[in-house]
Amino acid sequence: MNQTRNAFDPVIDSKSQNRPNGYKLYKISGIGIAICLGSPIAGGFLMSQNYKKLGKRSEARKALLYITIAWVLFPIAAALITEELNISASSILVPLAIGTFLYAKQNQLEDIEAHAMRGGKFASNWKALGISLLFSTAILTVVLSAIISLKQVGSTHFM
Repeated sequence: MNQTRNAFDPVIDSKSQNRPNGYKLYKISGIGIAICLGSPIAGGFLMSQNYKKLGKRSEARKALLYITIAWVLFPIAAALITEELNISASSILVPLAIGTFLYAKQNQLEDIEAHAMRGGKFASNWKALGISLLFSTAILTVVLSAIISLKQVGSTHFM
C-alpha cells in the first residue's frame, strides 16, 4: 500500500527520541526565579509554557489552573489567618512559593532532563527573570489600583 506523506506530518523513527528538539524549555532554576521574583503564578506560567512545548496541553492548563487557584486563595487565607493568629503574610507566601517550586520539580524535572539528554536547548534564566518582572509589575499595578480605588470609595462613603 502506497501512502503519501504530507510535509507537515512528523517523521517518527527509532532515532527520533535521541534527536535534539528545536524548542527551548525553561529550566527548573528559571522557574524558581520566576516564582521568587514574580510570584507563584509567574512560575506556573513558565511551567505551562514548558508543557505546551512538550505537547502536553492538558498538563499546561492544569498547571495554570492549580497555581492560579492557589494564588487567588492566598490573599483570603492570609487575611483570615494572619489577623487571627497575629502572624505575617510571608508565613503563608513562603510555603506557597516552596510548594510551587516543588510542584515544578516533581512534575517537570524528568522531562527537562530528558530534553537536555537529547541535546535540547533551554531558554535563558534572564528571560525567566524578565517574565517574572513583568508579572511583578502587573500584580503591583492591580494591587495599587485596588488600594487607591478602595480609599476613594471609602473617603467618599464617609463624607
